[in-house]
Amino acid sequence: MMSFLTFLESPKRFLYLSDYELQVFLVRGKHFTKVQGFQTHDDGEFADYLRYDSKTPIVLLIDSTQEDYQVTSLPHVYGKDRRYSMAQKMKRLFRDMPYTYGVVQGREKQGRRDDIVLFTALNNPNLLAPWLNTIMAYKVPIIGIYSLPLLCQALLKYLPKAPYLLLVAHTPPINSQNPAGLRQSFFVHQKLQLSRLTALKTLEPQEVLTQITTTQHYLDNAGMLPEPLSVVILSDIAFNNDSTLFNLHLLDIHDFAQRLGLQGEKTWYLHHFVAFQLSRRIITQQHYAADISYLVYRKVRMALYFLSVLLISGATIVSLRTLDKALVIQQKGELFAEKTVKREAALGQLKQKKPDLLLDILLIRSVVDLSRHLKARQLSPRPAWEKLSQVLSRYPDLFLERLEWGIGDSFRSSVENDEIDPSKHFVEGMKLHGIIKNNKPLQIFDSFMDDLRQDWRVEVLLAPYDPSRRLQGQMGSQVDEAQFVIELLIKHSATNE
Repeated sequence: MMSFLTFLESPKRFLYLSDYELQVFLVRGKHFTKVQGFQTHDDGEFADYLRYDSKTPIVLLIDSTQEDYQVTSLPHVYGKDRRYSMAQKMKRLFRDMPYTYGVVQGREKQGRRDDIVLFTALNNPNLLAPWLNTIMAYKVPIIGIYSLPLLCQALLKYLPKAPYLLLVAHTPPINSQNPAGLRQSFFVHQKLQLSRLTALKTLEPQEVLTQITTTQHYLDNAGMLPEPLSVVILSDIAFNNDSTLFNLHLLDIHDFAQRLGLQGEKTWYLHHFVAFQLSRRIITQQHYAADISYLVYRKVRMALYFLSVLLISGATIVSLRTLDKALVIQQKGELFAEKTVKREAALGQLKQKKPDLLLDILLIRSVVDLSRHLKARQLSPRPAWEKLSQVLSRYPDLFLERLEWGIGDSFRSSVENDEIDPSKHFVEGMKLHGIIKNNKPLQIFDSFMDDLRQDWRVEVLLAPYDPSRRLQGQMGSQVDEAQFVIELLIKHSATNE
């Protein structure tokens, strides 16, 4: 159990990728630790770093001048029709670009009330591909690849509220000649419309205000400002605004970090705040598609470890009642541990057989579809196992040798007479293989069946033999253990799929 809790509390690893470098930093709670920076991917340093730590999952944040943003409207449809419409529009906007993303931001208030959709793309795939290829070569789990400006929407709840807002912040220094860049992201009703990243020759306030004025003129000429623009600057530089074109709000970046409770950095940038917000929530949707197979393998392995710990812990508690039960539970614990090792070895062989998982799209899609299938049904074997364990605790002379659990066609043959419609119902089932160590096995077995039938449909595949009877051809023989095989069936509604 301690190892699983340690996994939950482990730091999140972020890779911040700009046009000039890649920075690695860790986030544990509210504490930031900068690990290393890399100017280029082909000097071997990045590969050496990944070779040293290839187990910790990573999150990639893209902050580049080579991102494009397009806001357009599409007919309001649902499901497959919406996905098809967005995919076709994406192909027309960003032809032959591998890293693209689209998100519905709402609906128009007038006319046909079409969907308002933001499309983004990384115009230059060579910015990301070399780094990503090195990451995949060392089989590092990837949680996702994200556009930094799009994630800035999560920070708006901490900023002054305005329907038309321009968020301005400095980026890390490029070199001695170009000390920093300036990221400007424009939001309408808390939704990103466009973002600009420009290089600054100096950090003088006047140059920053000049860049903001240029953006304001562009928005005004494009008809995107029906009312005055509100500008929020995250910086540690003092500004004097004499312009009447926009409303200026200054937020000291160190005060903002202190307000969030962040620690560990002497100089704060926008990507620190975005990473902090991202580390505090469960990540379900990535922006730019990446192969997450190694992440899935890691989650499966951790789930197996956790399940083994739960089973062994539960068995240990029950074993305190009698020494005989303790020995049986110890054997079960060793069996579960052996199965876990075998499954982990099977995962390792699978990864060796499929080293180039970037091309194995069908395998990735199968894993994702299975995960969505089980999540949609909200199905877990744990409730059935807990209920079964309560029944078994009342029969100390009854021992399980094997338990099989499954859904769908695994148990469909036993319920053919029920005429189950697969489109409306599906079957969950357990098959129990066990023995009864008692001189009256049939009485115990019948009582056990009555208890089970209160909650499940029970099919007896093999009933125990009564040792008080004699078998033909075995005069005088004695049977000490009565074996049985039964099947427990649960019918679920499939309407939630």
